[in-house]
Amino acid sequence: MNLDTGSIDMIVTPELEYVFLEVNPVGQYDMVSVPCNYHLHSKIAKILI
Repeated sequence: MNLDTGSIDMIVTPELEYVFLEVNPVGQYDMVSVPCNYHLHSKIAKILI
């Protein structure tokens, strides 16, 4: 796929198997980062610094 970044969507079946749905090459994560208190933007910034 030759991507530099991306976000994946997955689901877990009732049998606890992970199923890959798609990859978003833009890598959007804000819709879960802030409401779920993951603060991914801060973690990414620390890694890049």
